[in-house]
Amino acid sequence: MSSTPIAILESDPELEALRKKLREAFHIFESEGIIDVEDLGNILRYLGLNPTQKQLETLKEEMADQFVPFEKFEAIISKIVLTSTYDGVGMARDTETTLLKAFEVLDPERKGYVDSEKMVRLLKTYGEPMNDEEINAFLKVAEDQQNKVIRYEEYVTKLSSQ
Repeated sequence: MSSTPIAILESDPELEALRKKLREAFHIFESEGIIDVEDLGNILRYLGLNPTQKQLETLKEEMADQFVPFEKFEAIISKIVLTSTYDGVGMARDTETTLLKAFEVLDPERKGYVDSEKMVRLLKTYGEPMNDEEINAFLKVAEDQQNKVIRYEEYVTKLSSQ
């Protein structure tokens, strides 16, 4: 994959919006102007994509370094976000309705939230289990810190606005 930054095309409003979205996602996970490639899965999920473990491993290899500055991140991730694919395989985006229905399954009483503890337990044991770092990154974005719950409508709205 070639790495042409989208900054060259900044006069296009759609590309400006994409660059803003990428910068926002980068800043959530960055420290001292770089991100750890181990956070790529969380960043892509924050951007509304669902990468496979194989895609993440290939992407980490493509990044070549453990710590990546925004320019390199932008050059590679912008293409993925624009096409919703990587390494020839789609990274399906979940619709707002699909995400809400998934959370509603976890909230049969329709309280509008799921306890963080319950969510963590599910994320560690079902499907492709998430590790502690991934879970902490998810909670950083999704959890109501005061009440220790995931207010899923707010979270889905946050994801959908990305």
